[in-house]
Amino acid sequence: MKWKIFENSEDSKNISSLGIASVGANGITALFWIYLAQVLGEENYGELGYFIAIASIAYSIAIWGSDRAITVYVAKGVNIQPVIYFSTLISSGIAAVILFFSFENIGISFFVIGAIIFNITQAEILGRKHYKRYSKHLILQKIIFIVLSLVLVYFLDSTGVLIGFGISGIVFSKQIFNSLKNQKIDFNILKQKAGFIANSYGTDLISKTHSSIDKLIIGPIFGFAILGNYYLGMQIFAVMIILPEIVFTFTLPKDATSEKTKKIKILIVIVSVGIALLGAFVAPVALTYFIPEFGEAPIIISIISFAIIPYTISSMLHSKFLGEEKSRHFIISFALSIIALVISIFGLSELGVIGFALAFLLSEIVKAGYLLIISGIEKISEEKQETK
Repeated sequence: MKWKIFENSEDSKNISSLGIASVGANGITALFWIYLAQVLGEENYGELGYFIAIASIAYSIAIWGSDRAITVYVAKGVNIQPVIYFSTLISSGIAAVILFFSFENIGISFFVIGAIIFNITQAEILGRKHYKRYSKHLILQKIIFIVLSLVLVYFLDSTGVLIGFGISGIVFSKQIFNSLKNQKIDFNILKQKAGFIANSYGTDLISKTHSSIDKLIIGPIFGFAILGNYYLGMQIFAVMIILPEIVFTFTLPKDATSEKTKKIKILIVIVSVGIALLGAFVAPVALTYFIPEFGEAPIIISIISFAIIPYTISSMLHSKFLGEEKSRHFIISFALSIIALVISIFGLSELGVIGFALAFLLSEIVKAGYLLIISGIEKISEEKQETK
């Protein structure tokens, strides 16, 4: 019997649309981040990574998990987006003001507002399974970000990059205002869905903390020059996880409506092994040739490339659990990963950047390990119930 990856031809078209858009948009963005490393240098590049880490955590606090809630409930036919749009506009404004007075950097404020606007509008489009429109917006946002940042970085340094990113998201705000103008804001929906929204808040906050905590530790304690090398390595890793992110984007709304996604998930895990090998042995050589100034980045990339395998496994299981509204497993997996990451950063700090790269790899293994164990336990429990 032929093993079909997609259930129908429409699925094939949708995943292709997402794939082309994500690979193109993120590929161009990755080249831009590498170019920025050359322009800013190790220390300034590390400082930019530090500011983005701060902005990312502020973003997750202000968006309170609303993007995932929109995707899941719009897919289920619940008109939740107007009240979320209204609430997140207020929370993002408050966050922007607090950030400006705390760090005296207007770029961080722009970054948070733009990121929230873009992601909540994309969440609605994704929940409606309008994959082509989602892809077009993704590409357009990246183009606007790069063009603006290329200009602003020469006048405002790293702050210009933050502002460029913010504006690239704000331009998509029309969708929000149209929704607020034409649809009723029903706060009762938030009360009815408070449990899942609270869990989504926790998942987003803890995932952003996980992706930011290493930069917040390494920069101030071990130096921004070291962070610059580490951050460049993480940008390369961001390229390698494009495919798992595409599949996650595709499967989450389908898992929310109990559609079959097992085969494509298995395939992407297998593909991740090949990507890890390419990243470990090819990417460092290319980076040494193009950016020799970042001398410690190649060894970082060689190590963290292997993290794509547990990362992909985690992403596929996260899609399953979130689609089933079991976000507690998402939260626990990231909490364990953060603990492992922080302990490992300090425990392996004597190894320098090699220790930091190993800490990241270990944290991803811990996350995937927990989810695999939980998934196995649930499967055994389901099989027992079926035999009764």
